[in-house]
Amino acid sequence: MAYPSRGRAPLLDTATQAFVERRLREIAGGVLIVAGIFLCFALFSYGAADATALNTGGPVSNWAGPLGAKIADPLVKILGYGIWALPVLMLGAGLRLVLHFGVDGLWRRAIYTPFVLV
Repeated sequence: MAYPSRGRAPLLDTATQAFVERRLREIAGGVLIVAGIFLCFALFSYGAADATALNTGGPVSNWAGPLGAKIADPLVKILGYGIWALPVLMLGAGLRLVLHFGVDGLWRRAIYTPFVLV
């Protein structure tokens, strides 16, 4: 038999919960914007001769450094130039989160991202 538990007050009141949720969405949007810009730099300065895990070429000339070269190389080799849709989608989603515009359907749009890339 289950024992009834006493009702507890929530840790944060409703207004504070809404405030924290808005700030977390803004932080997530900022992270997406920064990641999208980083990926733009990595893809724009992609060079097939950069030293990566798939290529033991010369020095890295990628603007995003060795990490950008290691990220851009397999993405471009697998998906080609269609990978440019990913930073565009990341920047768009980040702006939506930061500006609190159309956040409700964001997960639904994120589900279709792999189909857009292919």
